Amino acid sequence: MLTPQEWGALGGRTRAAKLSPEQRKAIASLGGKARHRPRVAWQRLIRDRAALQDPRPVLASLRGCRVEPVTRAEARPIILRYEWLGTMGTCCAWYGLRSPEGDLLGVVGFSRSNPARDLSRLGSAVCLQRGACVHWAPKNAGSFLIRHAVRLAHREHGWRIFYGYADPEAGEVGTIYQALGWTYTGRGAGRTRGRARDQFIRPDGRRVDERLLRRHGLKLGDVLGWKRVRVAPKHRYIWVEGGTSHLPNLPYPKRSNGPSRRDGQSTGKVEGVGAETLCGSSRFIGRRGED
Repeated sequence: MLTPQEWGALGGRTRAAKLSPEQRKAIASLGGKARHRPRVAWQRLIRDRAALQDPRPVLASLRGCRVEPVTRAEARPIILRYEWLGTMGTCCAWYGLRSPEGDLLGVVGFSRSNPARDLSRLGSAVCLQRGACVHWAPKNAGSFLIRHAVRLAHREHGWRIFYGYADPEAGEVGTIYQALGWTYTGRGAGRTRGRARDQFIRPDGRRVDERLLRRHGLKLGDVLGWKRVRVAPKHRYIWVEGGTSHLPNLPYPKRSNGPSRRDGQSTGKVEGVGAETLCGSSRFIGRRGED
C-alpha cells in the first residue's frame, strides 16, 4: 500500500490508471454530490474518495495510538491531500496522531493569527487552523487527536484559549467541536453578527478571502478584474484549557435536512471588481479561500 507521500508523488494519469471501472464510477458520484452543499463535511467526501483510490483496512480502535509533536514537513502530505482548504496556513505548532506502529494517522496545526476582539479580551488565543485524518484512521480519531493536542499545546506553550471555525462552504457545522464540548459563540464572530463574508475569485479561478487581502494591505483597486463572491459566515467554537470562557454558550447548530444547495445562507451575488484583469500576486494561493 502507498503512503500519502508516495501517492502524492504519482502523477494524475498514473493514479487514474490504477483505478477500476467501479472506483471511477464511485468517484464520479462523489464529484456530483460536491457540486452542491454536501450533507456531510467536505473532508468526509475527500476521505471517501481517497478510500476508493487506495483501499486499505480501517484500524479497529485507538488502542496504543499516541499524540505527539510533528514537523511541518511531516504534516504537509496529509494536509494537502485531506484538508478542505488544501493549504498549510500559518501554523506555528503541529501535532500528530500515530498508530502503535508509528504511522501518522492525522495532524492538527495551531496558528497565532490575530483573534477577534472578544477573544483578545480573554488573553492570548490560538486558532486550530488546520486538521485532517487519513482515510484508514480509526473511529473518533479526530476528536482524540484534538483533545490531546490541545493538552500538549497548553503544556508546551502555555496557551489556554483555543478557537476553531466550521465553514458552511465545506458542509461543516462543527460536529467534532460539539463532541468535545467546546463553547459555540455563533456565526460571523468578530464581525457584524451573521454578516456574509467576501471572497474574491482570481482570473485563474482560485479563491482569496477578504482577510488575506487586508493582511497584505491590498484594496479593491489593486485587484481589478477579480470577482467578489458573498459566502456564508463561519461557525466559531471556543475552548479554555483549565477554565471557562465566560462567553455566551449558544445552542449547537445542526445540519439541515433541506434541499442541498451550494450555499443556503449566502447572497449568491457575484460582483466584478473593475473592468481590467490584474494578474495578481502569486502569494494568494488559497485553493478554496484561505482564511
